[in-house]
Amino acid sequence: MDKEKNVLVWRVIDQLDYLESKKICDLIRSLVLSMPHMKAKIIADKRYSYDKYGHALIFSRNVSDEWMKLQEWLISHSPAVAVLCGTLAMQAQTNRLSKQSGSYKILRSFYDRDQDKLLRKAYAFLEIQSNNLAEMPHTVWRDVP
Repeated sequence: MDKEKNVLVWRVIDQLDYLESKKICDLIRSLVLSMPHMKAKIIADKRYSYDKYGHALIFSRNVSDEWMKLQEWLISHSPAVAVLCGTLAMQAQTNRLSKQSGSYKILRSFYDRDQDKLLRKAYAFLEIQSNNLAEMPHTVWRDVP
């Protein structure tokens, strides 16, 4: 969280089951509500969402339903959500889900092979100049309270 710039960043790096996704969505809601004005610009980083074979993660219906509920909630709690994608297919799927949930007016997904261009596009959408959290190197960790 960057409370000074009112930005929340999270990375999806591994497969999630329903209980994990529910805890994560509850945590995200809690963090957003702790931000100034109970709203936050959000960066959801899915660039590293691959299984051990290098295939993009596909979440179960229950997990996808939790993400859809979160997207619907974010409509009234975030001015903008930028999803960083690792593939064009991931970008297309994310945009499709945001249209289904009705969150497309605030949620856009971005893909570019050039990571600097990818971040610039997302930052322009969020109307920010940069974000140290999104620019941090990828590390593997899983810690859900």
